[in-house]
Amino acid sequence: MEISQQSWLEQVQEKILINKEDIAKKAMPEEMIQANSHLSSELMPWRFHLLEVFAQSLTDQSKQPKQLLQAWADELSDKLVELNLPLDLALQEIDYYRDAIGHVIKEEAKQKGLSLDEFYESMTHFHNIIDEACYIISRTYVKEHERTLTNAQYAVEELSVPLVRVSLNTGVIPIIGDIDTNRAQAIMNNALNQSAEYELDTVIMDLQGVSVIDTMVADQLFKVITALEVSGVHAILSGLRPDIAQTMVQLGINMKQIETHSSLLQALEAQ
Repeated sequence: MEISQQSWLEQVQEKILINKEDIAKKAMPEEMIQANSHLSSELMPWRFHLLEVFAQSLTDQSKQPKQLLQAWADELSDKLVELNLPLDLALQEIDYYRDAIGHVIKEEAKQKGLSLDEFYESMTHFHNIIDEACYIISRTYVKEHERTLTNAQYAVEELSVPLVRVSLNTGVIPIIGDIDTNRAQAIMNNALNQSAEYELDTVIMDLQGVSVIDTMVADQLFKVITALEVSGVHAILSGLRPDIAQTMVQLGINMKQIETHSSLLQALEAQ
C-alpha cells in the first residue's frame, strides 16, 4: 500500500472512531430504539467494538482484525442468544456499517483525489472485512445457539426422569415413554446423584410407562442398576409387564440378579 493511500486511510480511520457513537446509534431504526431502549443500550458496547475493529482493518492487513472479529463475535453471540434475539439483527447492523463506512471512504477518496485503482483496492479490502464479519458472526451464533439448545435438551431430559423420594431411604424414578441414549444417561445421572444427595438405600425404577424395551434400552437399564449397586444403593425394577419381562429374558438379561415387581405398589409394599 502506498504511503499516500495509507495516510488518507488513517484519516478515514480517525473519522470513524470520532463519529462511532453517531454511526452506532443510527444502526438501529428509530422505532426499534423507542420500543427497545434497554436493548439498544445493552448492545451499544458491542457496536463500538465492531466499529473499532472495522476502523483498524482499513490500515491493518494482518490477521489481527480477523482475530478481533472472532473475539467480538464470541461476545455478541452470547448476548444475542441470552436476549433471545435473531441473527438477522446483527447481520442488518453489519450491512448498515458497510454503507455508512463505505460512504465515509468514498467522500474522503473524492477529497484526496484518489485514482480509481486506489479506491477500488481500498473498498475491496473493506468489503472483505465486512463479509468476514458476517461469516464469523453467523458461524459463532449458530454454534452458541446449538450449545444452548443442547443444554436445554439435557435439562428437559433430566426433568423427564425425576427421582421422587417416597420415604426416608427409598426413591422412585417413574419412566414414561421411549428411552434413547441421552435419556438413559439422564436416568443414570439422576439415579446416582440424587440417591447420594438423599442418602437413599433403595431406588425403584418403574417401567410401567415404557412401551418398548429393545437391546439398547435393556443394556442401558442394566448399566444403571449395576452403577447403583456398586455405589451401595439397592436397585429394583417395577412395572414389568409380561411382554417386557419376556423381551429382557430373550435379550439375555439375567433377571435372577435383579429384584423385580409387577407393579410399583408391590415394590413399595416389599420395602
